[in-house]
Amino acid sequence: GGGGGKRERISALYLRIEAEGGESGLFGPIQETQAFVILKQLKSFLIGRDALATELLLDQMIRLDRHGRTGQFMTGVSSVNCALWDLAGKALDQPVCRLLGGPTRETVPAYASMLGFSIEPDQAAAVASEYQEKGFTAQKWFFRYGPGDGKTGIAKNLAMAASVRDAVGDDYELMFDAFNGWTLPYATEMVCALEPIVPTWMEEPIPPERITELRKLREA
Repeated sequence: GGGGGKRERISALYLRIEAEGGESGLFGPIQETQAFVILKQLKSFLIGRDALATELLLDQMIRLDRHGRTGQFMTGVSSVNCALWDLAGKALDQPVCRLLGGPTRETVPAYASMLGFSIEPDQAAAVASEYQEKGFTAQKWFFRYGPGDGKTGIAKNLAMAASVRDAVGDDYELMFDAFNGWTLPYATEMVCALEPIVPTWMEEPIPPERITELRKLREA
């Protein structure tokens, strides 16, 4: 950071997979827990394999751990899979979208993910306007408060959302994310209260495995 404050070095972990001939695939940043899965469970399996056999490798990696079809193990597999596709694109000198059968469109819409910015209403509004002026046609903001914060938390969530909406105008796309942190009653109250703000979507209000609760939320 500048301004005479404390300087901190930014560091991150990346996965690089090298093939014979020198080509390599890169993916990241990854978490330390993913790196552990890759080093302890996947690395020995991958060494000596055909790096371009992406479908076979994915299938066999998933089968390596019969208890690992979800959770942290799968995020390690996913990291390897992405790096292998990056390697394949470089080795074949083609964008990965072509290897996957594309492109299917000339352009892809993008939005600004606002994780890490202040959610104080005035500051959030200022940043929302700034990123709108930069050319982003949509933004996704993140709610900090959940069921444990009661009515006060709901009010703070809504204050942030309303301030951002006022800043960017009625015709601008806004999305919101709750980190899987809500209960069904809380999510129902929040989503109904958000209706005047007209969000494009509400992401991860409750954990995705709670299918019945998601259905009830949709019905509400």
